[in-house]
Amino acid sequence: MPSTAFTTSPRGNRDPAVVASKLARLNDPPVKPLNDLVRRIDATRHEESTPWFDPDGGGVAARVLMLLECPGAKSSRARGSGIISLDNDDQTAENLFTLQQEAGLARSWAVNWNIVPWYLPAGTRTANASAADVRRAAPWLSEVITLLPRLRVVVLMGRRAQQGWDLYTAAAGSRTDLATARCPHPSPLSINPHPENRELIRAALREAKGVATGPGIRRPRRV
Repeated sequence: MPSTAFTTSPRGNRDPAVVASKLARLNDPPVKPLNDLVRRIDATRHEESTPWFDPDGGGVAARVLMLLECPGAKSSRARGSGIISLDNDDQTAENLFTLQQEAGLARSWAVNWNIVPWYLPAGTRTANASAADVRRAAPWLSEVITLLPRLRVVVLMGRRAQQGWDLYTAAAGSRTDLATARCPHPSPLSINPHPENRELIRAALREAKGVATGPGIRRPRRV
């Protein structure tokens, strides 16, 4: 089962002991299949640039997939925790940590991922994902979803995540029973100049919680 000793405030991964504890649990049953996928992605690309799934999350039992654009520096192995996590030491993670708490969406219900799963460096900065990056990464999203048998709803955070989802649903064999919630990305570049985006994200997370904890879904819907 996922750990229940979650950090109670944002940026917990600034503590090396917290990160070390997570790295020691990458092969725990709730996340091992997902982190084996990370290993396959890196082996295919011949570089270790894909952050791990967070063992302090829903793992393969997740009912909510939080899908963002691409890993930030603080989630990269070279410059951060090496984990896709609400606890990372950056403003995007802090925003999502806070909004998810405010929405009442338990961490044990959700798993975080990016439509482009590997880190995209640009010198000392982090590159934005391009449409070509999204197309190259598209097959991996299908594999992630296959590993989440209890998944009910996908929260599409930002334009690139939404583009990647549209590619997934257009492909043969995609799941047709999943609800989706589209909202802005939780980065400071999205929220700071547009404070109303905070409520749009919070509302999407509340709706996702309702789908995740409610009765079974008979047909897909957009929330």
